[in-house]
Amino acid sequence: MKYAVLFSLLLAACSADALEAPVVAGGASSLQSVLTAASAAWQPSKGSSVTWSFEASSSLLRRQEAGAAFELLVLADEELARKACRSGVPKVLWANHIVLAARGAVLPLAALSDLVQRDGPIALAAAAVPAGAAARRVLLEAGVLDQVQARLVDAASVRGALALLQAGAAQWAFVYDTDVRGAAEVSAAWRSGADGPGRVLCSVVLTTDAPRASTLSLFEHLCSPSVRALATARGFLPVEQH
Repeated sequence: MKYAVLFSLLLAACSADALEAPVVAGGASSLQSVLTAASAAWQPSKGSSVTWSFEASSSLLRRQEAGAAFELLVLADEELARKACRSGVPKVLWANHIVLAARGAVLPLAALSDLVQRDGPIALAAAAVPAGAAARRVLLEAGVLDQVQARLVDAASVRGALALLQAGAAQWAFVYDTDVRGAAEVSAAWRSGADGPGRVLCSVVLTTDAPRASTLSLFEHLCSPSVRALATARGFLPVEQH
């Protein structure tokens, strides 16, 4: 009996050693759906898994700089990705672009400058957030940023801007094209060009100097053609690999 107990304890210890700790990763909130689906299809050795934190890209970078133990980040901004990278170089995965969403069905705007003639608060992510920066770029390009400034309502993330729109706290919201797909009672009133100032590139980076094998495996999986196909099926735009 004593030997049977010892053998069971030994087997349990071996099993624990065989299982690696989960990869600690962060992803932009706008990428939650695609990253969750991608990681569900990931099959690493030793039965490892991934634990995601989803926030605005700028918030994830601040947490990393404050000492958060992220091993991998997927950010919706090239500059933030370069700052976060600790091993290799950032890998561009896909692109997204900004749209102006409205509550319910509305007549599309012929040009973004027509927003000046439409009433109501305009929700958008804060300027430090990639989606918020892109929204301000398209408003500036349209020459109406100063004219609508008083109507802008900041949110912590692009998902927060969408929530304000859906809750009725705003009549309009600058969000990603992928956010509008499937969102209840929301329609796109205007879309930015795929290659203009409203485009945002999504990149994956390794945030440790000596990444584990499981972390490298997840990185390579996210860069794979199968995950790229999964992302484009959800509305993300393919880009040339940088």
